[in-house]
Amino acid sequence: MFDPFWNTFLQHLQSPLADWFFEFWTLAAYSPVLVGVLCVFSWTRDKNATFGMILLVLLSAMIGHLIKELVQAPRPFQVDPARVELRDVLMRRQLHKDSPSWAMPAQTSYSFPSGHAQLAVCFWGALALWRRRAVLTVVAVCVVTLTGLSRVYLGAHFMGDVAGGVVLGGAGLGVYAMLVRLARRPWGFASPALNAVLVVTVPLGIYLVRPDAAQARTAFFVIGYSAGYWLEKRFVRFSEKSVPPTHPARCLIGLAALAVAWFLTDAAWMCMTASVPRPHSMTANALRFLLAGLTVSLVAPALFVRMSRSRVWPSDCA
Repeated sequence: MFDPFWNTFLQHLQSPLADWFFEFWTLAAYSPVLVGVLCVFSWTRDKNATFGMILLVLLSAMIGHLIKELVQAPRPFQVDPARVELRDVLMRRQLHKDSPSWAMPAQTSYSFPSGHAQLAVCFWGALALWRRRAVLTVVAVCVVTLTGLSRVYLGAHFMGDVAGGVVLGGAGLGVYAMLVRLARRPWGFASPALNAVLVVTVPLGIYLVRPDAAQARTAFFVIGYSAGYWLEKRFVRFSEKSVPPTHPARCLIGLAALAVAWFLTDAAWMCMTASVPRPHSMTANALRFLLAGLTVSLVAPALFVRMSRSRVWPSDCA
């Protein structure tokens, strides 16, 4: 399972078509892509279900990253560069064993477990549980399988890394399903105040175990998104149920608000630190992603309600 046999076996299929095919499926479980899709769901489908799915995906990503840092397993192309090649298709380059840059790839984290396989199980499994359709369950299984194979083909993970990611993602999905079932009971499973405390303390706790920039980004996005979610329910009361023609407009406006928030935070940080080189610190990441989370769950819905009341589109949001 941790031998490069399957990497070399799949890389015998190398061709431009195979490169792009497997790169596509690895992107199907890339966390920014999944969060972006879930943002659209929260604006157009079901903000409550999306809230739980975002927590599942991002907290699972934090736990997986923590395990990577604790285990510190090297990637296949680092273990056996003579047999395994890291194929970086999107950057239009290939890193070979005789290249001086092969030890500094785009894959800068450790190998075990496979985060892509883990998040594929979480996202597509939660989607199947949410919609409860047999065809979606089949799609979820196919996507998870292809995502795992893509990570092996690209030389980023051993098959054992993929198996570990699937097991870890399945455990997270099981906890998620249990909490959803409990939440549907009349008495619920926790008070709103306790829920609000948990969605702050859990990501912060995971982050503090082994803090780094990646964990800071995820933790503070979760905190910002969660805070915005509770504030929106109390003060904005946005209704995500809308007629389909408004969906593209919501996506464009929401993404535009997110871009403005991101670049304003970046500009403010640069002005405050004009006397030193531009930093890439955990503080900057935390501020940017905290504001990004707030924008997705609070600012964008407030804009939708405002525009609905201004008759920019049919009044279906308030």
